[in-house]
Amino acid sequence: MPKICKVLHVVNLSSFGGIQKLILDLSEELNTLGNIQCQMLATHEVDVDKETLPTNVNIIKVHHLPFFKRISVIFKIMKTTDIIHFHGPYTLYQAIGLFSRKKVVYTEHSTLQVANIKNSIKHLIQKRIFGKFYLEFINMVIFISEWIKSDLNLNNKNQLVIYNGLSYKEPKVEVHQDFILTIAARLVQKKRVHLAVELMHLLKDDPSIKLHVIGDGKELSNLKSMAGDLLDKTVFFLGYKENAYDIIASSDLYLMTTDMEGFGLVILEAMMSETLVLALADSGGPTEILQQDFPSLVVDDVEAMANAVRYWKNHPTEKVNVEKDLKQLYFEKYTIEIMTKKYAEVYLNLANSGKHN
Repeated sequence: MPKICKVLHVVNLSSFGGIQKLILDLSEELNTLGNIQCQMLATHEVDVDKETLPTNVNIIKVHHLPFFKRISVIFKIMKTTDIIHFHGPYTLYQAIGLFSRKKVVYTEHSTLQVANIKNSIKHLIQKRIFGKFYLEFINMVIFISEWIKSDLNLNNKNQLVIYNGLSYKEPKVEVHQDFILTIAARLVQKKRVHLAVELMHLLKDDPSIKLHVIGDGKELSNLKSMAGDLLDKTVFFLGYKENAYDIIASSDLYLMTTDMEGFGLVILEAMMSETLVLALADSGGPTEILQQDFPSLVVDDVEAMANAVRYWKNHPTEKVNVEKDLKQLYFEKYTIEIMTKKYAEVYLNLANSGKHN
C-alpha cells in the first residue's frame, strides 16, 4: 500500500450545487487525515467563486485544451494517481480511466435515475447505456441511499451505501410571529413545489401559517398563478437566497415534496438546525432518512401533510423535543466526519488490494 493514497475526484465544477459542495468538503476533510491526498479534475470550466474553494485541494483544469491534447493530459494525470473517483457519467473521462488500469470508484448521486435523464440520444447513451454498463466492471460503486441502490439494480457485487454528510454550522435564527413553512428547491416539475402551494390552499383557514419558497426556475410563473389570492399574503416566493440555511433554521417546518430525491442534503440542513421536517412518502432518500426513527414525519399525500402541519402547530412542546432528536440523529449518522471516515476506509482498502478495473 502506498504511504499516501492518491485519489483523483472527477467532477463537474461548472456550477456550485449540493453535490459540488459535498465533494469539495469531503476532499478537504480527507486531506487533513495525513494518509490520503485528494485532488480534483474538473470536467468543464470552473465557474465557482474561488473564495468557496478549499485551500488544501488542488483543482486541475483541462477544458481549455484541444481535444487530443486534453485526452493525453487526462491520461497522464490518471496514471499518477492510485484511485480515480467519478461523481457522474463523464463518458470521455470514464473511457480514459479504463485504459489507465487504475482502481476506479463511482458514487451514484442519482444522475443515472430515469427521472434525471433528458429525452435525448446523448443522455440515453451517456447515462442509461454506457453509464450503467460501465458500473458493472469497476472496483466499487457507492450509493448515497439504499433507495438509489435498489432503483439502479446493478450486477456489480462491489456495492456500498455511504450516506452524505454535512459540516455542522450554527444558524442565525430569526424569530417569527407566524408559523412558517419553508421549501428550498429549483422550481422545476421534479421538485413538485406545486404540492406545497396546494397545501397552502388547504390551510387557508389559518392565515398565520405562511409558506416561504426559496429558489428560482421555469415553473415560477405557473406556481404564482396556482397561489392565486394567497400570493404575497400566505405564499411568498423569495427567489435565490445565499442565506437559505438561516431561513430554513428560522422556519417552523421544512417541506420535502420532491419526486424520488436521491438523498436530500437540505433535509440534513433542517435536522442540524433543529427544524422539523415533513416528507412525502414517495420522496425517496428523505423518506429513508426519516422513516425508521420518525415515521410520523412521513406522510402519504398533501391532505395528510396539511393535517400534520396543524398537529405540530398545536403541539409546540412535542415539536421542540422531536427537533432535538432530529439534530441528534444528524450527529449520529450524517456528519461530514462520519462520511469522511467511511470513504477513507474504501480508498485505503482498495489501495491495499492488488485488483484494478
